[in-house]
Formats: sequence, C-alpha cells, structure tokens
Amino acid sequence: MKTLLCTCFALATLCVNATAFADEHKHGQKHGHKHKMAEDVKAFHQVLSPLWHSAKAERAGKACAQSDALLNAAAQIKSQSAEQLTQALQTFKSTCQDKPEQADQAFSKAHDAFHHLIGH
Repeated sequence: MKTLLCTCFALATLCVNATAFADEHKHGQKHGHKHKMAEDVKAFHQVLSPLWHSAKAERAGKACAQSDALLNAAAQIKSQSAEQLTQALQTFKSTCQDKPEQADQAFSKAHDAFHHLIGH
C-alpha cells in the first residue's frame, strides 16, 4: 500500500511538472522568445522584438522607420561579434531606401542574423 501511494504521488508530481513545462513552452512561443542573452544583446532584442512581432502588413514600414535605432542597438553589442547582424541591418536599411518593396524580405534576413547571433 505504501509503495502504491508513493508511486501515485510520483506520477502526480510528474504530471504537474510536465504540464508546467508545456505551458511555459507555449507561453514562450506565443509571447516571445525565451533565450538567455547578455545585457547588450537583450537591449538589441528589446528594439527588434516589437518590430518583428508587428502585424505583417505593418512590419516592414515600422522596421524601416527604426532602421537607425536597430543599427545603433546592434553597435552597442560588445559581448560577442555582431558583424553579421550589423551587415544584415545595413543591407536592410539600404533596401528600405532603394527597394522598399523588398524590405520585408531584408528584415527577415536581419531577424535570421539575430537568431544566428544568439545560437538559434
């Protein structure tokens, strides 16, 4: 009987923990990314995230308007090399000016460069 109670308690604990893990995973997917980042990378992410998560129809225009802020935030990253990210952002800014119809694709590449920076 004692073994049965211990087994039931262990299973209940496992179920509660599994549910909490699943809920956190869903929350991370719905409300942003759960990554461990250095403070300078986190500061960049705070500029990037609201732009990236804008409605798709508005995203490129909003991001183009903030291209200098994105470049400035990327320039503040000193904890690791942000060269690839900076290059993608410079290309994005040029695309906004020269070929605005392709800005969303260029912004997507900059977003991908950020994920490469953080190892995703």
